Amino acid sequence: MLLCATLSGCVSNAGMLIAQGLPSYNESAAIAVNQQLLLNLVRLRYRDTPFFLELGTLSAQQTTSVNATLGGAASALPAAPAGSITSGVGATFSATPTAIFTPLQGEAFVRRLLAPIPVTAVIALAQSGWSISRVISLLVEQIGPLENAASASGPTPETAPVFESFATLAQDLRTLQLAGALRFGVVVSTSPGGSSLPAIAVADEPNVRDVVARVRTTLGVTTGSAVLPLLSDAGLEPPEGALRVRTRSLLGALFLLSHSVRPPEPHVRAGLVTVTHRDNGAPFDWNDALSDLMRIESSSAEPADAFVRVQHRGHWFFIRDNDLKSKSTFMLLSEVFSMQAGSSNAMAPALTLPLSR
Repeated sequence: MLLCATLSGCVSNAGMLIAQGLPSYNESAAIAVNQQLLLNLVRLRYRDTPFFLELGTLSAQQTTSVNATLGGAASALPAAPAGSITSGVGATFSATPTAIFTPLQGEAFVRRLLAPIPVTAVIALAQSGWSISRVISLLVEQIGPLENAASASGPTPETAPVFESFATLAQDLRTLQLAGALRFGVVVSTSPGGSSLPAIAVADEPNVRDVVARVRTTLGVTTGSAVLPLLSDAGLEPPEGALRVRTRSLLGALFLLSHSVRPPEPHVRAGLVTVTHRDNGAPFDWNDALSDLMRIESSSAEPADAFVRVQHRGHWFFIRDNDLKSKSTFMLLSEVFSMQAGSSNAMAPALTLPLSR
């Protein structure tokens, strides 16, 4: 009975150890995924080849060992018992975690890496609660006549990108979003076939009327409709009042954020990274274009206040734990990566907007 009772306790303790180990396994997996994403952003800044691994299986091998002892002793003293028996039972439990990573490669993955992110996915992300400014600044290269650092969707360019007017539009749309004057969804075409287009609806609220007017003027929208259909850049000629949108690919979004890496000065002097210049020859600070999205710093010593950090070329690269803007964009990028690289099924907005004037 002693053996059974003890083993029962051991099994119970083993279950507790497994439950206690799950959070640490989860944390370790999350850290590994974040480090991989940051490392590939740093690699792209240095024009090193990125490489992606997918966590396929995380398991724990359980080992239990039991030992028992039995001994006896006799006493020569008359007043003592004739003998005594001692026994003991012990058990040890261990769990060894095993992670299996699979390389993301092959034609299907490359196609998803290079394919433009669907406009429907961009609208669905904004509809789900993400800041419209953050979403379109990361994922949209051009909307209507406004360009958003299109040259930054590849290796670091030598000349400064064009982005200022788009950045103003993004902030205006965020103002409308916070005021409840901006909605996202789809519109159904009245043409035969009834195809649908993603769209934004701008409400003429008194407190943001000047912002609405500025957005319309900036986009060159001449119709009085409150609903603005969005058409993919590769699509047909947009109907009246619609806006043509060119989105980045997943690789383009990764390249864009790679420019936020601030390499150490010795690497800059050694020519390991491209230095971008303005038209007047002055160095261009990518923080001017990406400060609201991400900032990846570097240090020769391991940082103590990092949200995520990696080593590359003898230096540490990291995002600070209190840099909430960078952490938000990093989280958004992780979602887009999972959506685009992990599956070909795109998100779609859930709200149907009426085409009213």
